Amino acid sequence: MCFYKKTKPWSKLKKALLEVIDTSIDFDIHCSVHNPHIKHWPEVRNGRLWIVVGKDKKNVWDFPNNISSDAWGYEDMEGISNLIREYIDTPREELLTRQLEDKFQLLPILRASDRRIGKRRLLKMLEESPNELVKMIIRLRLDTQK
Repeated sequence: MCFYKKTKPWSKLKKALLEVIDTSIDFDIHCSVHNPHIKHWPEVRNGRLWIVVGKDKKNVWDFPNNISSDAWGYEDMEGISNLIREYIDTPREELLTRQLEDKFQLLPILRASDRRIGKRRLLKMLEESPNELVKMIIRLRLDTQK
């Protein structure tokens, strides 16, 4: 089971996140934890978090697989969960301006998927983002709003 702040279950955090996500893009976030003592997976130390979107369930974010870091551990899993909680609690008017520590490159994905961000701001994000996966999510959202 994935946890954040050492005591709160992942399922409650996931539910809170999905409440702010645009349902039309078929967004889902998954968490799995592996026992670090299993000999078959010596390279997996703690677990994996990943996000899929669209009918084809395209993987748009995957920790630790897409994160450029050689060393990661439980603290990072907890850090990601805390980042998600901070993002959820961010007031609507601060969604694009609030600075949160994001060494995981997760915020652009969350912002592109957030139903609290409307079409006008999505169009601006589409122009400015260098991330092709973020652009794909924004296009998916814009296509479903037609």
